[in-house]
Amino acid sequence: MEGGDHIDINNSINNDDNTNDNKVNDNSIDTKNDTVIKKSASFKQLFSEADSYDIFLMTIGTIGALSTGASFPFFNVLFGDMMDALNSNPNSFSDSIADISKKFCYVAVANLVSCTLQVTAWSIAGERQTHKLRLKYGIYYHIYNLLI
Repeated sequence: MEGGDHIDINNSINNDDNTNDNKVNDNSIDTKNDTVIKKSASFKQLFSEADSYDIFLMTIGTIGALSTGASFPFFNVLFGDMMDALNSNPNSFSDSIADISKKFCYVAVANLVSCTLQVTAWSIAGERQTHKLRLKYGIYYHIYNLLI
């Protein structure tokens, strides 16, 4: 395959079967090289099957991603505070490090929760939209015939 844009016709699904009339084929066939040139979907087509629940999940996932990314500057600030505590008064060293360690744990727990929200929400939204697109274009029919 050249850059992921071409697939071998001999290994692709046989499209001569006209049992599914609502299947849209936007691929152009290069008969000289026996390859199918796939066209990319636009951004609007990519999310064309998203309903309000999918948009809600994608919003929650995006908020989770933003908060996951925002946690890394907090880790840097806390690391700087820890370095300052190492150079401070030796009598209050233990208390300062304990306080900063608690803050590290709080940020780590928040990072775990936000990362879990991000991955879970985007995975569910992606699976739901993939299922709708497969139903719309009859992909399940072709997968079923390949397994028989």
